[in-house]
Amino acid sequence: MVSQPASRPRPSPASRVEALEASVLRVVGWDDFENLVLRNPEVGLKTIRLFGERLEEYEGRLSDLVRKEVPARLAGLLLRLSERDNSVAGDGERRIPVRYIHRQLASMVGANREAITRAFGVLRKAGAVETRDRQICVTDADALEGLAEAAR
Repeated sequence: MVSQPASRPRPSPASRVEALEASVLRVVGWDDFENLVLRNPEVGLKTIRLFGERLEEYEGRLSDLVRKEVPARLAGLLLRLSERDNSVAGDGERRIPVRYIHRQLASMVGANREAITRAFGVLRKAGAVETRDRQICVTDADALEGLAEAAR
């Protein structure tokens, strides 16, 4: 019997990645990475810390999927984005500098685009966010934080 080489699996739509801004991608093979860590153990320690932080973040997101409705998940995401990007304007308002479309936000919180549109309505009605020139502005971080903590 002649063995056939395994065919390369086709990437699923879920494995596709889209950059939100100009990016440079570098691929490092396992052997090269292992050699780098052996030569410089600090790289290994930093990598472990990074993986630990990401694991903690993903555990939180998974917990949110189970415990929270879409408006609460969106509120938490907007808080994280506004804090991460150090986006406080002169008037104290936080502006999220990256312009996200509803489909992108939906993907980030495990929802669909329509649910995100409805959730924005809830957040706007609470006075927590506004959108100006397709940019999300956090107008009341305390209100947004309260909405983010709301469980089912």
